[in-house]
Amino acid sequence: MKSYYLASILSLSGSLIAPASAWPTSLEIRSKGNIALSVFSFIKNQIGDANAYDFKKLKDFCAVQMKTYAGGNCYASIECSDGGKVEYKDWNVCYVGGRQHFHDDRIGEFSITFSQAGGQKGNEEDGLHTPILQVAYIDNWAEMDVEKFVTESDKDDSGKVCTEISYETAAYQDGKNKEWFCGVPKAGKGGKVGDTTFDSNIPHGAGGYAPGPCGMHILQYQKPDPSKDPYSLEVSLKDANGDEVGRLDKTEMRAPQVIKGKLPVEVTVNTGAEDKDPISITYGGDVWTTADTPDGKARCGVGPFDNGRREIDCGFTCA
Repeated sequence: MKSYYLASILSLSGSLIAPASAWPTSLEIRSKGNIALSVFSFIKNQIGDANAYDFKKLKDFCAVQMKTYAGGNCYASIECSDGGKVEYKDWNVCYVGGRQHFHDDRIGEFSITFSQAGGQKGNEEDGLHTPILQVAYIDNWAEMDVEKFVTESDKDDSGKVCTEISYETAAYQDGKNKEWFCGVPKAGKGGKVGDTTFDSNIPHGAGGYAPGPCGMHILQYQKPDPSKDPYSLEVSLKDANGDEVGRLDKTEMRAPQVIKGKLPVEVTVNTGAEDKDPISITYGGDVWTTADTPDGKARCGVGPFDNGRREIDCGFTCA
């Protein structure tokens, strides 16, 4: 399974530390009037006549694919000119309102929420729809209503920000297939259109890390001998720019492990006794497990065990 990395979730309510407000948001566009443009307008201005999801033409953009079938079977992928295609098939919140978090090294932390189901085209079509795409570095998880972006994109003949795939073959004319593509800029890629510029890198604070929505990527290894051996964990902590700011190399979990790094608060992780038991995580006063779903929104993305290990991604707010 490739980079199932969920997570940097947050901005989840209940987090102990609120995001810092001193640094500019990633899509704070600076023009002559110093007016912030909308996310849609910003991307539209960047792509010209090319489609934002055409990563072969736009080397600084990646295509985000979102797909469901028959009210479930959620699927996503990221494809860019570098690194190929990464697929996300294992969702633990594939239902209306479930916010699934992921990580990709090229666009950073992102999430997808299918916000509605059924009732489309006079109830002739069913299934999950109206996806909300959010990327951590884009205006601190700004909500991108994909179907609205599709509607806006179809208003002229210039490049599209998002598109919805129309299934016209008999095999797919049951109204249950839903699929969309959007294009988003890679994290850390600056751009300029006329006098308008942007920077998607959040400045580092005094501690040498970028505050805001941070994340962790966890590899959980199976017990070599379940009768006597513990699980092992390998953990990478990422700041709001997706840079590694702390690490736990592969360690047998005979006791809780403390991860020190550039963040102002240590992270503690611990495993349970069985595969079904979640991993517990502490960041200061922020305590959660990989199974928590506050307000129906998964705090972590948990993949299945595959070849002796599974990948988990979680998010938290670091200041």
